[in-house]
Amino acid sequence: MTQKCRIIIDTNLWISFLLTKRFDFIDKLLDSGELELVFCNELLAELVDVADRPKLRKFFSTEDWMLMFEIIERYAIYVPIVSSVTLCRDAKDNFLLSLAQDARVNYLLTGDNDLLMLKTFGVTRIILITEFQAIIAHQFTKNNGNALDKQNKE
Repeated sequence: MTQKCRIIIDTNLWISFLLTKRFDFIDKLLDSGELELVFCNELLAELVDVADRPKLRKFFSTEDWMLMFEIIERYAIYVPIVSSVTLCRDAKDNFLLSLAQDARVNYLLTGDNDLLMLKTFGVTRIILITEFQAIIAHQFTKNNGNALDKQNKE
């Protein structure tokens, strides 16, 4: 049996999903069963804190907020952070690297330049969501419908 591709989605992308109401890509991939969405308490706390800021709350409805959390509740696998990484130039992002290490995540999806500049951390590729979409599209074509088959074998 092959292992599923494990991903972390950074807070900035969840906020983008909220603001644009574009959950469909991630929801379809997660629903396919080919991905594992990795979360930790720190990521959830950061997401709630940022999404609850008044300057952002006015741009999305309670229904959109609830939909996002339903997706997270349905698919997230919570992994406790046990390592302490101090590699990122923005110390507030180090918990994502610790989570990536502890959960042996394949991809950390982000729009944060402090993380993107690292490119990789251990077994984790740190990329934009558009890069991830291109990887998925390429693998889907290459593997006749099994979008993540290659990553699963790595």
